[in-house]
Amino acid sequence: MRIFPRPLFGYLALLVLFVLVVYRGVFPAFTQIDTDFPNYYTAARIVLEQGDVNRLYDDQWFQEQISAHRIQAKGKFSPFPPTTALLATPLGLVQPQTALRLLTLVNLICVSICVILLARATSFEFPDVAVFVLLAGVGLINCIRFGQWYIVVALSIIAGYVLYQHGRFILSGICFGLFVPVKYFPILFVLYFAARKEWRLVVSAIATSMLLILVSLLVLGWEIHYAFLTSVLGDHLQSRYTLQSPFTGTFQSFDSLLHQLMVYDPEQNPRPAVLSADMLPDVKWGIVTFLVLVALVSIFRSQRLGASASVSLSLSLLSVLGLLIAPGGATYHFVLLWLPCALLLQWLDNTGRNRLFLLTLLIYGAIGFIPYSLFHSFEGRGWLSVLAFPRLCLMILLFFVAVVTMWLPATRQPLARNV
Repeated sequence: MRIFPRPLFGYLALLVLFVLVVYRGVFPAFTQIDTDFPNYYTAARIVLEQGDVNRLYDDQWFQEQISAHRIQAKGKFSPFPPTTALLATPLGLVQPQTALRLLTLVNLICVSICVILLARATSFEFPDVAVFVLLAGVGLINCIRFGQWYIVVALSIIAGYVLYQHGRFILSGICFGLFVPVKYFPILFVLYFAARKEWRLVVSAIATSMLLILVSLLVLGWEIHYAFLTSVLGDHLQSRYTLQSPFTGTFQSFDSLLHQLMVYDPEQNPRPAVLSADMLPDVKWGIVTFLVLVALVSIFRSQRLGASASVSLSLSLLSVLGLLIAPGGATYHFVLLWLPCALLLQWLDNTGRNRLFLLTLLIYGAIGFIPYSLFHSFEGRGWLSVLAFPRLCLMILLFFVAVVTMWLPATRQPLARNV
């Protein structure tokens, strides 16, 4: 199967997207240190140098440590779990710019492996999968440029799914459990397979995560983990971040949108749509509860499509749901859409749902290439604030496309798609 009707279009798109990623992502990462990477690097250096790890969540002290390594960037360790401090320790053995260059090479290798694995997980041809991966656009570019780890997380999830397809349940669980103590997102896959009683996968995932947490406890000690559980985790889940405004549209989350719509602030949000700050938690959890219930009912409904289709569509929907209701979604988080969108597109292709196929592909591409600067002017302007959250709106649309797909009647045989 092909995404592009003519091979020439696919190869041309691949060339343009590759040049864009290299120019906007790889070159900057090789020449300068921007945001985010200093957080991982500095935490790693503190561990390697046996510094005071119990002060990792002291933002002012942590900023001083960043500056001590001659990095001209602002940063903080919060709200990362303590285990994150161990993530970049091999990179902490070299100078900051060299470390970022090495991580950039790792990210490029991981992107290539993701393309190979997605081609195996689906029936799309290799060039089309490469274009699809690069269509992540700003998310992929920023992940590379900022020295983030979400490409590696995406790879572990894709590898876990491919191993599951081939019946390698223990190895699949290891892949899914590998980043749970650091980035949370893969827990959705573990919970889903627990509901399916895939116990070998679930036990291996839990064992992998617990082993990493045990290593973290042995290296960093209990005090910093206790501080995370009692002071950091709760604020993170409720979108209360230090040194960051709750009104910012950068995160494109329900939390930020509701703050702009419902909470008055004389400087940051002088024109909310309604003055009902006390109701914000109820509204937020009402939205989350509704979306979760819709997802659960849809997953139950999908069982009529057969085991294989139900698994792939359910994982797609859960992944989209996780990103949609996350308390703070940055651009680079959306490389995590690689697997769910690929699986959704494959099912739509196999069943001849041409319009939904094209709509899903357009939504995915739009998320990757939204010109955010065009929407900043709508922030803090009452109901017009909704226009400042284009990615959130696109994710809502993608969620309901996945829901509709799971409710459509199944076809006995795959249909040819004429595009």
